[in-house]
Amino acid sequence: MRRNFFIGIFPPKEVIENIIHFKNSLSEFSVKWTKDEDIHFTLYRFHSVNNKRIEEILSCLNEISEEIEPFNILIENISYWPLIPERPKMIWANIKKSKSIDLIKRRINNSDSLDNNSYPHITLGRVSSLMFRNIEPEEIPVIDETINISFRVSSLVLMEEKLKYNKFIKEFKI
Repeated sequence: MRRNFFIGIFPPKEVIENIIHFKNSLSEFSVKWTKDEDIHFTLYRFHSVNNKRIEEILSCLNEISEEIEPFNILIENISYWPLIPERPKMIWANIKKSKSIDLIKRRINNSDSLDNNSYPHITLGRVSSLMFRNIEPEEIPVIDETINISFRVSSLVLMEEKLKYNKFIKEFKI
């Protein structure tokens, strides 16, 4: 059976509270909002993974956790994704590029046989395809809120994507 997974980072409580504050300030939008308790940072996604590949991912994450030191992440802003104004699919928090994240992604990419262009982010909500159907592109509300929130990362978590929830698989302390 093939399943979907992601490498996640769970920000500290005070960071999540700040993100929730920004999310709540956008409540007038017709969006399926991420539940507050499910807010996490997605570093990398794996699609259609078989059992053998899960073991390889776990091994790679174990090696990474032994090689890297804790690092900081800076959440820069909240915006639509994709950045095509007339067809946004979600509202997300973007992070500033970092050497540590690039290193983790490089290591995962080297071990991942799939072409994965996932971009590190926090999904705040999924935009309804009907939301902007009858609105001219220039009338779509702008979302580009600078937030500049930083936090220290001391672990990576492998999660399995389920239809209604995400299932914890394993935490890797760094």
